[in-house]
Amino acid sequence: LPQAPSAGIAIGFDAGPDAPEDGPFVAGERVDVSLTIPPELTGGYLFAVAISVTDEVVPLLPNRRAGQDNAVAALRDGADGAVTVQLPTLEVDPSLYGRNAILVLHADSQIFDGMRPTESVASFAEALAQRAVPIRALDSRILVTAPRR
Repeated sequence: LPQAPSAGIAIGFDAGPDAPEDGPFVAGERVDVSLTIPPELTGGYLFAVAISVTDEVVPLLPNRRAGQDNAVAALRDGADGAVTVQLPTLEVDPSLYGRNAILVLHADSQIFDGMRPTESVASFAEALAQRAVPIRALDSRILVTAPRR
């Protein structure tokens, strides 16, 4: 993965009032993933993925299926200050117990042409290495999953 400083993007998890905010999240739970964009981040583009314990990379943003753009200005929708953006909900699969990661990249222009497919970490890393756009920032958070409590 590229070396880059943090943009200060907070990655939030919420699986309901009975689930702990930091996990572990259990099989069958649906975890809402959100990004809080700091006030000083007003331009460029965000690209978010989930990286599973099976080394699978699942794109979360842009999310064309939900009509969600990845331009920071579009995500802010004219709002000042910190802005929270909802990403697709993840369902905890029993085959994915362990430490999964949510990764958010920030660049001045589009990192990729459109939405990436679900792919291996190796394929994703190769695509990142071939990009012409410098990554300005990288934020991440670990999503811990486990068997039922």
